[in-house]
Amino acid sequence: MTTLSKYLSVASRLLGCVSKRFFVALLSQNDKYVRSSRTTRTSTYPVLKRLRYSVLAIVVICMFAGVEDAQGQVNTGTLQDQLSVQLDEARVSLRSRNFQVAIPALREGLSLAQEENDKEFQARYHFQLGVALQQRSLDGRVAQDLNEAAGHYESYLKLKPKTGSALNNLAQIYTQLDREGEASSLFARAVALEDEMVGFYAFNYAEFLKERKAWGESANYYKKALEENPDHPEAREGLLEAYQRIDQGRLIAFIWDQIDEGRDVWATTASLQALSNLPSEDVRPQIRHQKEELLACVTVGMSRARYGPASKSKSGGTQAEVFQMLEKLASDEDIGPGVKEILSVFDAPSSPELSAKSWWADKGDRFQDPAEGWWPRDAYRMLIRSVGTWHERRKDNSRAEAYYLQSIHLTDNTDNEPDLQAIVQLADLYLASNQMNEIEALLNNTSTELFFGKGEAYKKSNFKKIFTFHRTLGIMYALTEQWGDSYTVTSAIFQLENALETRNIYNSRIARRQRVERLPIDSRLVNLLATAYTATGKSEEAAELQFTYLTEAVKSEDRFNSTQILRAIDYSTLDARQKRRYDRMRRSLSEN
Repeated sequence: MTTLSKYLSVASRLLGCVSKRFFVALLSQNDKYVRSSRTTRTSTYPVLKRLRYSVLAIVVICMFAGVEDAQGQVNTGTLQDQLSVQLDEARVSLRSRNFQVAIPALREGLSLAQEENDKEFQARYHFQLGVALQQRSLDGRVAQDLNEAAGHYESYLKLKPKTGSALNNLAQIYTQLDREGEASSLFARAVALEDEMVGFYAFNYAEFLKERKAWGESANYYKKALEENPDHPEAREGLLEAYQRIDQGRLIAFIWDQIDEGRDVWATTASLQALSNLPSEDVRPQIRHQKEELLACVTVGMSRARYGPASKSKSGGTQAEVFQMLEKLASDEDIGPGVKEILSVFDAPSSPELSAKSWWADKGDRFQDPAEGWWPRDAYRMLIRSVGTWHERRKDNSRAEAYYLQSIHLTDNTDNEPDLQAIVQLADLYLASNQMNEIEALLNNTSTELFFGKGEAYKKSNFKKIFTFHRTLGIMYALTEQWGDSYTVTSAIFQLENALETRNIYNSRIARRQRVERLPIDSRLVNLLATAYTATGKSEEAAELQFTYLTEAVKSEDRFNSTQILRAIDYSTLDARQKRRYDRMRRSLSEN
């Protein structure tokens, strides 16, 4: 019962007593009242007087009761404020590792919260005491502080059992106290929560499992940590080590994933480390195949990281380390010849004749895609092209041409798979120096293989390859101004229209159904086809084509291709409606 209720109860009983005496007095004076109202008033006056004072006393009692009850509420509010302030001050001391101030203040606050039976503050003080004692244990009082900290975390979890930070911290303490089974259970509970820190808990659990050589389980939790935070370097290294212990296949797939995510430098060094851990003399086909795949990862990583001849001569740093690791692998019986060719690429290009005899030449399949990543020879071609591009950017066109030709002729003695990218890059190189005859000669020399490859891609319904072949042929015919029409196969319009149509089919049917990455807009194809339309008297079709893809690029926030298409549109040829449309698109780009 509250203080106010007690006072009101007393007042009620007093009022009842006075009222009873008053009415008894009235009844006893009834006949006198009839005979003489004056007499009655005189006789009942003392009773009325007592009633008046009694009511006044009741009012005073109620006033004091209200004041005291309000004071109790103020005291309660003040107590909570005190607990909150004291907790904040203890946290400040804790951040500066002033345990002599923080821990006594936290214990005092906890006692006060327990006296008032305030569960919320009890939980908060238990948690902070757990943190303080756990931190102080690092300064020497290990066993005593850890046991006490564990007790506070346990008390906290009784009040708030689904708190990941407390589960994680208690698991760490149990680990130090050799209570490994309980620690593992707590880690698992923390990771199972829907908590923004779940990646942190997963990493700690993975580290716990790694220390106990549970490589398979640790890999699962390192992977979970990376899913939550893809930029977690320690989790990436932990997963790499776990895969090296249990499954080279999963290791290689993981490295390809990292390359897809743009971590080329890391993937290069990780692949070289994995290669150095494999036996240099092993006749098993599986090991040899893994080495080839890892070397493919190295070459793709180096090409994407834009290693050039200057990289090989650098002393110190990651690039120098990569070349040193490659030189150590040059004596490997399985992949040594391929490693030597990688190193020689940075010295000088090979002639077409030597290129056709390359160790890499037969390590691929033109008729099917690998399970993940690139075929080794495609990876090597990528590296050759990247070095060619390095020279082209430095205006060394003759050296760049030699590298592109080396890549094109790599498969001359195997299956003649054309290097579509190298063909286009070489054609662009010729175009830049106005060597139109060289472009025509290149088209004539490669067109047979290009059409054959396109036909094989159609047989297998490989829409990505179909698109690439149409794209290459379309660019080559456009550069030689063989515009043609929608029905002439050996023409720019036919090949470019089919390239764009194939891209749209792939995106709408395959990519959406399989939930894989869509083929992006290729502004070069769009603008070349618009040029072809204009050159053949189809200006309306040209403008409509460009606006269609410009709209898609703007909606997908593809700023590069949006800008490229917008710049290529000839504003002077547009009608009033098209000009308004153009202006809207330009404003939309500038606003974004």
